[in-house]
Amino acid sequence: MRHLAVLPVLLPLLTGALLIVLRRLPLVVHRTASSLAALAVLAATLALATATADGTVLGYVAGNWLPPFGIVLAVDRLTVMMLLLATIAVLACLCGAMDGEDARGPHFHALLCLQLAGLCGAFLTADLFNLFVFFELLLISSYALLLHAGGGERVTATTHYLVVNLVGSAVFLIAVALLYGVTGTLNLADLAARLPQLSDADLPLAQSALLLLLVVFGIKAALAPLYFWLPGTYHAASAPIAALFAVFTKVGVYCIARVFNTLSDSPAALEITARYLLPLGLVTLMLGAIGAFAARDLRALAASLVIASSGTLLSSLGFFARDTTAAALFYLAHSTMAGAALFLIAGLIRLARAEHEDNLAIGTPLLRAGWLGGLFFVSAMMSAGLPPTSGFIAKLGLLTTSAAQTSGFWFWSVLLAGSALTLVALARGGSLFFWRPLTAAHLELASADPPLENTAPIGALRSSPGATTAVVFLLACGAALAIAATPLQRYMSAAAAALASPTDYIHAVLTVPPVERRP
Repeated sequence: MRHLAVLPVLLPLLTGALLIVLRRLPLVVHRTASSLAALAVLAATLALATATADGTVLGYVAGNWLPPFGIVLAVDRLTVMMLLLATIAVLACLCGAMDGEDARGPHFHALLCLQLAGLCGAFLTADLFNLFVFFELLLISSYALLLHAGGGERVTATTHYLVVNLVGSAVFLIAVALLYGVTGTLNLADLAARLPQLSDADLPLAQSALLLLLVVFGIKAALAPLYFWLPGTYHAASAPIAALFAVFTKVGVYCIARVFNTLSDSPAALEITARYLLPLGLVTLMLGAIGAFAARDLRALAASLVIASSGTLLSSLGFFARDTTAAALFYLAHSTMAGAALFLIAGLIRLARAEHEDNLAIGTPLLRAGWLGGLFFVSAMMSAGLPPTSGFIAKLGLLTTSAAQTSGFWFWSVLLAGSALTLVALARGGSLFFWRPLTAAHLELASADPPLENTAPIGALRSSPGATTAVVFLLACGAALAIAATPLQRYMSAAAAALASPTDYIHAVLTVPPVERRP
């Protein structure tokens, strides 16, 4: 059981390295290996969920180097939840890519395994330097996945994405250096003990370092005004990769929640987040909703909804209230699956509408696309937060728990206004894709003999079984969230309580025993 904590990192890391070495093997071998690695991580995550269900925090020291100097991994309820979401996103990406996207360039499955290792490591690590290492691992693999199969738009988007994240990495290193200089440690649990003891002379340096960390995590979480890299990046990515990227902003949200709650006994940490998180989160939410309303295609609409979901999460975390944090965790799970499903549906619509792709202004409607219209309808209901979906339960929980909080009025106003804009944007997209009346020009094209290429949307849809299966899988996960809302909310309430009172987490990290060696 002690070694179980390292498996979500070790299994995909070794699989990715092996697939690079064995790159000449048939594609079916690569698909099988990456799928088995993801399923093994899922099995390990479920085992960790069982081990931590009673509130136990599992610690693991790599190489038996004890804290605060060694590499420490820690697993609690929140970690398990994030590992599960990352694995679901990777499985959906794998399923969608098997329609042929993975054959358009080299090393797709190796990169995907390295991506999973980086995501799991970021959720498991208990010190800032190794968080930086895992950030770099997932970022490097994401650069290659974004550029997979090439194309001018992807090269431009990758360049912007690369530059922004290189700047973020440099700022991260500066923040880490400042914190190490004034405290002598980068272990989160050790930092929680040392920060409140800083002298008045060192306190401004620590506050500067924490503010830089908030900037770095804000870049990852697409916090305004640091989200400008996201729309072009997600728009240029292929549908399976964009679905995977739906979990990327959640890494930044998780890091803000984990780091600043663990250090919450320090006035320096609490003051930084309390001052900026709630107002900037509300601005992010509204700008994302406006972007969705103004989007010209479904990919841009989905990317804007990812920004809006980040704003919702960050502003709700800004209350520093356990009940609101628990509702935010439920919303985090919901928004990850809803966003990934919407990107995959955008890919299906692009395939069906031929050269008109997912443009909201031009092209013939998909009049014979019953199954695709049904998938879009369910996904739109989830994203807009309509009953009885998990989105409705999540937003109702956020509104209920924030009502009595300071600034609760502003949160209510912005969240309801953003939800209304989102609903109108999704309704407009659905009507233009599936229910817009045919014009005389459309009818003339449809009756042409022989049929013209751009009349394919009125006829039978081209098949994409992998992406369709991935969408059904994600929507089923969303339905499971709604059906099992009561026990899941209890679980997330316990995770939020442990996050707000990190004593057990800190104790587990600092007192983790070495692994006994067998003779």
